[in-house]
Amino acid sequence: MVPKQRLELDYSLASNYEAWVSLIRQIAERFRVNSQVVIIRLTELEWIAKDLQKQLFQDSRLVIKHDEKFDPETPPSLSSGIRDKSTQIIRQGLSWHFINLGTEAYRRREITYHKLLDMLLLPLEDGYQLLHELLTFLEVDG
Repeated sequence: MVPKQRLELDYSLASNYEAWVSLIRQIAERFRVNSQVVIIRLTELEWIAKDLQKQLFQDSRLVIKHDEKFDPETPPSLSSGIRDKSTQIIRQGLSWHFINLGTEAYRRREITYHKLLDMLLLPLEDGYQLLHELLTFLEVDG
């Protein structure tokens, strides 16, 4: 989950406690893992000692809050606005993969737009805005 080679190439040992906190958060965000995973990995690599590990485990700044989490399947190319809106759906228990399957089914005309909104647990207004930004447009027969 946190490859040794990437850590050694891209990061260096921190010089003080505050720098460790910052480094651990950066690594956790980059690899989309919990801070505790990073702390354990850095301990395994002997970058940090056991006493520092215990101290870092207790630091509330290293707790990744629910609203800071995101689905690791979410493409990094999404704009922050689209990412925020899709995160709202993901918090309801749906994955990016499910969102993508639904939008693809709509594009192939296998389901209706309203069915897609229902699957994504979205009201019409919120769904229209999100899906419009994801390039999934409501098609009206004329």
